[in-house]
Amino acid sequence: SSGINAEYGEWSCKGSWGYGQGNGTEVGYDQATWEHEKRWCRSFVKMVNEINPVFAIMCGDLLDAWPQKWPKTRERQKTDFYDIFNQLKVPLLCVCGNHDVGNSPTVQTVDRYRADFGDDWYRFTCRGLFGIVINSQYFADPSGVGELAK
Repeated sequence: SSGINAEYGEWSCKGSWGYGQGNGTEVGYDQATWEHEKRWCRSFVKMVNEINPVFAIMCGDLLDAWPQKWPKTRERQKTDFYDIFNQLKVPLLCVCGNHDVGNSPTVQTVDRYRADFGDDWYRFTCRGLFGIVINSQYFADPSGVGELAK
């Protein structure tokens, strides 16, 4: 499958072997640069689609607005993120960062992330590659997530 929230597990991987990696899109980081950030993300999507890797992975801080502080701004950022990254022709794996669940994540912020972007930790295999994605914020401060961090 392609797009956000790609199915985890074993894919019938198409395309050349390789993957595209991005980091810290923080769409909407600053009102003055929001349009620039969207252009940078579109450039990433265009490059990934041109090289046709097996998958793409976006590592942390998918959005900028903290989930607890600016929920309305976060929704606008999420809309832009989806509009851009749904143009990928390969599966997109998402890794959450502190801007996605907070420096001190809570069950609520993790649930919100999962609803928006999929699991916050998982494993996948593709053409012999075994990948593990973790939510490193559980290591930073697990006090608000209880059983989720175990």
